[in-house]
Amino acid sequence: QGTTSWATGLVGLQIGVNSVTVDAVSLDGATASKSVQITVTATPGAGGTDTTPPTLAILTPSTTSFVTSDSAITIKGTAIDNVDVSVVRWETPVAGGVATGTANWSTGPIPLLVGMNNIVIRAYDPAGNTSWRSVSVTRQ
Repeated sequence: QGTTSWATGLVGLQIGVNSVTVDAVSLDGATASKSVQITVTATPGAGGTDTTPPTLAILTPSTTSFVTSDSAITIKGTAIDNVDVSVVRWETPVAGGVATGTANWSTGPIPLLVGMNNIVIRAYDPAGNTSWRSVSVTRQ
């Protein structure tokens, strides 16, 4: 988000090596790109390394693709894990945030641009395991 001063928002990372690339495009079409590699290692859980990702479900909306005239959407669902769910996050190509709650979570209002909006929800456990679900919302 932003122009002169900007931020990527939340970037979901997997255990292992993650390549993150930021592209910038000026109004005249000129482009610039920068990549970094981020390595994430698992934190051992009780009794060994936890390799089980959380189970994530979206309850509201009830479909994963739909059309609306609303300017924002709130997504709700559940997340469970064999150890614990640390955080549930949402992200779009232009914004991101942390949901309220973990076992029962809610994103709060997510702004929708006119056209197609792909929203990805990710649940993380303390060992860095993650699962994701997505919703495609077309705003008219």
